[in-house]
Amino acid sequence: MGTLIITVVYGGLEIEETPLVDSLRRVGYGGEFQVVREEGDIGNRRRMFSYARALRQAGPGIDRVILTDARDVLFQGDPGEIRHGELDLFLEAEGQTLGSCPINQRNYIDEYGEAAFEAVKDRPISCAGVVIGTRAGVERYLDLFCAEVERCRPHVPWSQPLHNRLLWSGALDPVRVIPNEQGAVYTVGHCPELRVREHLVLNRAGRVPYIVHQFDRHLAIL
Repeated sequence: MGTLIITVVYGGLEIEETPLVDSLRRVGYGGEFQVVREEGDIGNRRRMFSYARALRQAGPGIDRVILTDARDVLFQGDPGEIRHGELDLFLEAEGQTLGSCPINQRNYIDEYGEAAFEAVKDRPISCAGVVIGTRAGVERYLDLFCAEVERCRPHVPWSQPLHNRLLWSGALDPVRVIPNEQGAVYTVGHCPELRVREHLVLNRAGRVPYIVHQFDRHLAIL
């Protein structure tokens, strides 16, 4: 099974100096790693077009695709070993909903209006920072996301409202929605504290997740 990791770099980020690249070396990742460099600050939602272009241009033999943020993601295990479905999306910390997060609430209402937000405010937050699936599943996700960008406001930066709208409307089905404490991706921005053992982040069950997202919210203990 061939694995392709894609990240998009913009806004002057030096990818070689990021924990993302360092962690891939540390875990001995031997698959493909595609860095797409864009000029200027293209914003979170426009990067989906960059992902889609890179995936279309990828060679044959790729059947596992990981889309990942560049700034705040690190790997703790070989991503080539991750078990996944056609399309896996990942929830943030347990108990966090779109309505309980002021940033998600503001951006969703700004994008889709109060009535649309009322319909999803009690849904848990899924994060667009890491997406995993088969090549076909991720291509489908990107096609739908890019179409939603063009339908909405392509120059607004935020991707979270569109990602959650597509998920909770059923537009992405079939999709697996993975709880934060149970999957390959551990999103820790809303976690009040982290468990760390021998420089590895543990989830509440004491397991080492393959991927840690939003680790930069906890730099004081890492």
